[in-house]
Amino acid sequence: MANQNRIVARGLLGGLLAASLWTAAAEAMSINRCVRLARDGVGNETLVNICSACVVAKVERRRPGNDSRTPTMRDFTIPTGSQQPLPFRGPGKTRILSETPCEGLPR
Repeated sequence: MANQNRIVARGLLGGLLAASLWTAAAEAMSINRCVRLARDGVGNETLVNICSACVVAKVERRRPGNDSRTPTMRDFTIPTGSQQPLPFRGPGKTRILSETPCEGLPR
């Protein structure tokens, strides 16, 4: 009976350890560190670079009523501390998919 208790205790301890490592990794991931999506009262959207480095942001735009359900994907180069108005108008949802440093800069 004591052997079974040890096996159960090891299983619980291993599960807790794995769960804590998994949540630590999830908390450490940051998707959008430098670029923010700002919306004004009219509905215009702007990408804002808050970091001290040039960034290329990949943006996805989904519009309602699009039969093929294919989103529009665009890359925008945003210099240090600047803003880039987005050309999208009308209803839809915009999100930032990724950020990478501009070419020629160390990663």
